[in-house]
Amino acid sequence: MSVSLAPVITSVGLQAVLNATNDGVQARISHVALGDFGWSPTNSATNLRREQNRIVVADGTRIQPTQLHITAVENGSKEYWVREVGFILDDGTLFAVWSHPTQALAWKAADVDLLLAFDMLLSALPADSVTIDGTGGVNLAPATQTKEGLVRIATSQEAIAGSLNSAVVMSPADSRAHGDARYSRLNHRHPWSEIDGKPATYPASSHSHSWNSITSKPSTFPASSHSHSWFSITSKPSTFTPSSHNHSWSSITGKPSTFPPSSHNHDGRYIEIADFRITSGFVGTQNRFSQSNWAGYNDFTRNYADIFPPAGYTMANLQGFFASLAVVYFGGDVNQDDKLYVRWQNEGDKMRVICANSENTTDSSGAASYINYQAIWRR
Repeated sequence: MSVSLAPVITSVGLQAVLNATNDGVQARISHVALGDFGWSPTNSATNLRREQNRIVVADGTRIQPTQLHITAVENGSKEYWVREVGFILDDGTLFAVWSHPTQALAWKAADVDLLLAFDMLLSALPADSVTIDGTGGVNLAPATQTKEGLVRIATSQEAIAGSLNSAVVMSPADSRAHGDARYSRLNHRHPWSEIDGKPATYPASSHSHSWNSITSKPSTFPASSHSHSWFSITSKPSTFTPSSHNHSWSSITGKPSTFPPSSHNHDGRYIEIADFRITSGFVGTQNRFSQSNWAGYNDFTRNYADIFPPAGYTMANLQGFFASLAVVYFGGDVNQDDKLYVRWQNEGDKMRVICANSENTTDSSGAASYINYQAIWRR
């Protein structure tokens, strides 16, 4: 699991950072302590209220000068709710602590590895005054433009705003919403100096064009079915939405020959919103099997979850599909030889997603991993 925390920095932790800074070095976080007692920490704390285990930091990354990403693995045999988290310096000092009187952070099951990834905000300290002393194990840091890592799906509001510069991705629907919000004619303007090909006078003086100078003209006459760009359309209104006006019956093209019109169809430009359906979910995999050395990444008979079309749709209606890793359970040592994979394929009547790791185990329901998915359907 990955969470963002704003822990309480203790007085002894602040003094340790000050001492290290005066010595020209950085304070180093080396361990994470986990406890099961919920409370409201203050800066006078020196220990957790009821510590259950203390684990070595597996790895860490500085995301920003005052933001650290810390990864740790709780692989003990105890079962308990994680309600308090302490960040321990290499000299044993409780540097910072997080807890909540009623909310638990996670459940630690017996003999099931709990992967923990913390984004730790330290805006109250000098930049780069604290660093991570890890073992070089598993790293679940957020993805960047140059480094692989974890991502989350942006909300529709975040996608439309387009202002985030962090490890998030957009669904196909939100990508379209972002584009519509940014490039709609109603939402932006161009200065006159940027418009090319405009007449020297306005309205333009009377003139003509030779047939050879006309671009995008049809190759046959009468022309086959085609469209025109907005800039090539003449006699268009000077304001948008146009002010109240009329058109003569003879100037209206494409009108039906009878009124009311006889039975007819519309092409794909007139698609109704009701024709679309977006499905998404959180699904556990079936038929667990652990295969080392990446051997299972293309085995679609193991560690799979099947996604079927919604009622009233078939696989022929599928327009887009995306799946990502949600939860994975480790059964062996967590180190640099572990492999994680998520793949999917169209099997004719369904989409099949495989998701696992090379040393997996299961939860109480028998699932070795869980996936998130989103599918777009159009009738």
